[in-house]
Amino acid sequence: MTSSQFNKSKSPDNKYMLGDEIGKGAYARVYKGLDLKNGDFVAIKQVSLENVVQDDDLNTIMNLNHKNIVKYLGSWKTKTHLHIILEYVENGSLANNVKPNKFGPFPESLVAVYIAQVLEGLVYLHEQGVIHRDIKGANILTTKEACGLVKLADFGVATKLNESEFDTNSVVGSPYWMAPEVIELIGVCAASDIWSVGCTVIELLTCVPPYFDMQPSAALYRIVQDDSPPIPDSLSPDITDFLRQCFKKDSRQRPDAKTLLSHPWIRNSRRALQSSLRNSEAIKYMKEVAASSEKDDEGSQNVTESLSAEKVGMSKTQKASEHYEAPGNPETEASIQVDQPSLSLVQKDEDHMLRKAVETPSRVGGNELSGFSDTPGNEASTSMPPSHAIKGYSPVADGGDPFLLMMGVLKDDVVGIDGLVFNENVPAENLYPLQAVEFSRLVSFLRPDESEDAIVSSCEKLVVMFRQRPEQKTVFVTQHGFLPLMDLLDAPKSPVTCAVLQLINEVVKDNTEFQENACLVGLIPVVMSFAGSGPERDDHSQEIRMEAAYFLLQLCQSSSTLQMFIACGGIPVLVGFIEADYAKHRCMVHLAIDGMWQVFKLKKSTPINDFCRIAAKSGVLPRLINTLVSVNEATRLAYTSGGLLSVDGQAPQAHSGQLDQPESSLIVIDQPDVLTTSHGCGEEPSHASTSNSQRTDIHQPDGDRPRLISVASHATEKVRPGSITSSCSLAHMVSGDVASEYLEKVADLLLVFARADTTVKSHMCSQSLLSLLFQMFNRVESPILLKILECINHLSTDPDCLETLQRANAIKHLIPNLDLKEGNLVYQIHHEVLSALFNLCKINKRRQEQAAEHGIIPHLMHFIMAASSLKQYALPLLCDMAHASHNSREQLRAHGGLDVYMSLLDDESWSVIALDSLAVCLAHDNDSNHKVEQALLKKDAVQKLVRFFKSCPERHFVHILEPFLKIITKSYRINKTLAVNGLTSLLVSRLDHQDAIVRLNLLKLIRAVYEHHPKPKQLIVENNLPQKLQNLIGERRAGQSSGGQVLVKQMATSLLKALYINTVL
Repeated sequence: MTSSQFNKSKSPDNKYMLGDEIGKGAYARVYKGLDLKNGDFVAIKQVSLENVVQDDDLNTIMNLNHKNIVKYLGSWKTKTHLHIILEYVENGSLANNVKPNKFGPFPESLVAVYIAQVLEGLVYLHEQGVIHRDIKGANILTTKEACGLVKLADFGVATKLNESEFDTNSVVGSPYWMAPEVIELIGVCAASDIWSVGCTVIELLTCVPPYFDMQPSAALYRIVQDDSPPIPDSLSPDITDFLRQCFKKDSRQRPDAKTLLSHPWIRNSRRALQSSLRNSEAIKYMKEVAASSEKDDEGSQNVTESLSAEKVGMSKTQKASEHYEAPGNPETEASIQVDQPSLSLVQKDEDHMLRKAVETPSRVGGNELSGFSDTPGNEASTSMPPSHAIKGYSPVADGGDPFLLMMGVLKDDVVGIDGLVFNENVPAENLYPLQAVEFSRLVSFLRPDESEDAIVSSCEKLVVMFRQRPEQKTVFVTQHGFLPLMDLLDAPKSPVTCAVLQLINEVVKDNTEFQENACLVGLIPVVMSFAGSGPERDDHSQEIRMEAAYFLLQLCQSSSTLQMFIACGGIPVLVGFIEADYAKHRCMVHLAIDGMWQVFKLKKSTPINDFCRIAAKSGVLPRLINTLVSVNEATRLAYTSGGLLSVDGQAPQAHSGQLDQPESSLIVIDQPDVLTTSHGCGEEPSHASTSNSQRTDIHQPDGDRPRLISVASHATEKVRPGSITSSCSLAHMVSGDVASEYLEKVADLLLVFARADTTVKSHMCSQSLLSLLFQMFNRVESPILLKILECINHLSTDPDCLETLQRANAIKHLIPNLDLKEGNLVYQIHHEVLSALFNLCKINKRRQEQAAEHGIIPHLMHFIMAASSLKQYALPLLCDMAHASHNSREQLRAHGGLDVYMSLLDDESWSVIALDSLAVCLAHDNDSNHKVEQALLKKDAVQKLVRFFKSCPERHFVHILEPFLKIITKSYRINKTLAVNGLTSLLVSRLDHQDAIVRLNLLKLIRAVYEHHPKPKQLIVENNLPQKLQNLIGERRAGQSSGGQVLVKQMATSLLKALYINTVL
């Protein structure tokens, strides 16, 4: 029908003519109409009959009369539509006036004026037994009357949609204002309107309701999932408390409309308004609103100067409240916090050893100097420079021998340098001067103008010297520093670069102050330039990169150097070390994993989530997941080829506590000569279960071995003598335990990223990466499987990830894990699987049906019947299956789901939901055999339903009436059976209930029972029904609006007339 044709249409009785469209919603259109008898304008709402359950109540609600609700004037029906005639409210809605291009956000004082009237209207509606169901700014209409009178519209039968229309796959309507119980189909109640009032308050204050920046389906998920919608920080304490009362998750804890009218925010605003009514700027504001409907949109700019100032203030507060949930908030940060072991004991021990190595007897006394020398001293100098690198270094008093000072002075501490430098037969009394001369000679070759061979040879000999006499590093750093070495790194000579990096690594090893010195002179960017991957230019390229990796990892051992490393862009460099070819780059990958852990354990003000974002943006997640696959395969090969299986046949797993690796699990092979092997990685052996590198320090005595602090995820792990835990110690050994350790580290790193914010999760939640993770389900041992499932569960808590998880067939891959029945981790695995499935299937019928297709229903019933603690996830999922699809309901019936629903009637927490699920199954019981009806007609089922109605607790009673009404109106056979088995007397006896909503539903139930009762006259007499109805009609209740419960009286009168006809006949 075209617009021009529709404009000419009239009502069937020719009383009304339809004009222009003035509004459009999800299920209805509103037109301006003209009363042809008296010339009054009306609003005519056109609703498709497909979206209306029934229209019997329309004639009833026409009797409602209150200043704050729109008057219903009548209705008519065509073959396709229901037309409802309403009072015409000329000034439009608050939602229209609060738009940014009109008046923008309202001040709190004005919002209180409007919300107080909304609450007045709700008090009246709820007293009459009417739930509005759709409170929002668009349904609050403004008038031209004084004091900003507003009226509630769009309440009653026209908004009671068929349940089949509520589908989150194509959400329409008003999802942002919906209460959690409405979304979860638990049952609509008066408290649902209170939740919507809270959303409307935020809408008027900020121009949008909560979660408006999300897609409707994501918003629905968050409403159900979150403890409360986000409340802007800029609001006053009174209004914040008001909103918290409205947003109580449990509908029974929310105050009613009458109670909220006494809230301090409403009460104080009313007092302020009354005290300044004549000169109130709010009055001017509302007059402008009224006048704006007769002007163009440009006219809305002509607001009084004072109100414009107020708007400016509001716009500032709006900006401050736009982002309710910053990803760096303490809760989010805590949710992805990594255990951080204290390094203080290790550092203290290292400092003690270092002081012991370089300390000299203070026979005469001396100065303690802790700074680094600004300019390197002359190696031939006979006097010490004015500063030293190590705190606690105590030089000999004036007149001390500089050679003795440099070399350690005590004769009984003499350790001969390798024969490559000196002959061991040199007399001890001549050794120190020779060492000092040789040291100075070697340092003198560290210049760019020296030959390549001379520089390389000097570096190698200095490395050996520093390992034998660590205290000489102090002299080197104090006298020469790192700048000469940095000059050598500028030369494009790979052998020189590799040798210099080895020397730097030996100097800074296990010494935080040396590392800080290296950072402060700018060594980090220089070394990082050698860390990148690319085409290998010569045989030294990979070795150079390995040395750069080892240097950068050492910077991760202390907080100060780690911060400098991160500030120089270190996180992307660590990501680059996680190479795809794990077999070739195993040592480097391990270094990178250890370094990543140290980054996440850094205790500073920067949120971990920021580090996660940087790493994710650098592509860490595909690398980690590929590494997980590779390391898992390496672990399997190590245990199968090496025969290192544990007693129970599983690979030993490194858990979150201390890692206790048996030394017998490390098989060292082919120990190279200590003088010719660098601490980098050597050639890759062909055997699949051996590593590819060996640090020379592995073969040194425990006391001289480099003490790299393991950066595993284990909070209390310590390095034992004889146990190698640093990554580079994996070379030339077969170790299932070490492979297992790094397998768990990678899984734990993935878990850190899965706990991060939406931005990080989006990098992880790609179909290709998810497919790889799902393929790992059948290839990993239970501890790693549990961690992967935890990752999937964390991803499922983010509504933005749900669609991607669905496209990757997450449900299909998760459900088979519920088949696991034995093992220590079975419960934890089931918990993660059910939690993820719960998040995926919540309020989404398509995913619920998919879960039913893949066999979830038998598992759910098992957890429920076994009284498992996991039934907190299984119960809502099983009840949702009744709403999902025909197939899911068939599977429910086939597996005994109806019996489970009946058994849940004894569970107070789940009885209402179970009853509603039974009603839904019966409503769709359309096959010829009527199997659901047959199940409910069984004697035990009938008795259980009647007994449940009789014993239902008072707080749940209002919620069970609509499901019972669905049941007895769907099946007249169940209706008659329940009526003759005691339900009728229970219904009549409850008519003395004070709640109007309860009374209306009871009267509907009684009428339905009466119309199908086999002996209606007996029903009337035995239950003294006419007298009960007369009592309702003549009731006068104190404290209520004039006329008492109008709808209850009208329905009782209608039923009494029907009874009278029967008694007369």
